[in-house]
Amino acid sequence: MSSLHEKVAQRRATEPQEPRCVSLQPGSSGLVVCQWCGESWVLPWSQFVGARLRSAAVDAPLELSFANYLVTLTGENLHALLDDLATARLGSVRDLPARYHPRESGSATYISQIEVRSLSETSARQSASNTEKPASRSDTRE
Repeated sequence: MSSLHEKVAQRRATEPQEPRCVSLQPGSSGLVVCQWCGESWVLPWSQFVGARLRSAAVDAPLELSFANYLVTLTGENLHALLDDLATARLGSVRDLPARYHPRESGSATYISQIEVRSLSETSARQSASNTEKPASRSDTRE
């Protein structure tokens, strides 16, 4: 029986690992954010402002605020990332298609979508729209 376990262990060791949505890298100076489509960012921990989990639900989105970016993670069990965010141990996050969803997804973290918004571009657009106010009507009373 033990030889069977050894053979299974050897086979598993040679099989490629399934991609993971999260990697830990204590002491890293930034968070690497990778989207399945190929776009990536490196966001320094020195510009990390905070994180917000929108609810206690298993599929609650997690927002990561940096000085110039807002990163929104959508998936399952994202609450498990809070401690690693608080101590800057998170090395990278990536979204994966549904076919990579963990088979036994009980407490595994799975990220199905990542949205990255530049706060400086958003602010610039808002400022521009505020300066382009419509001309006020002149109230002519005679």
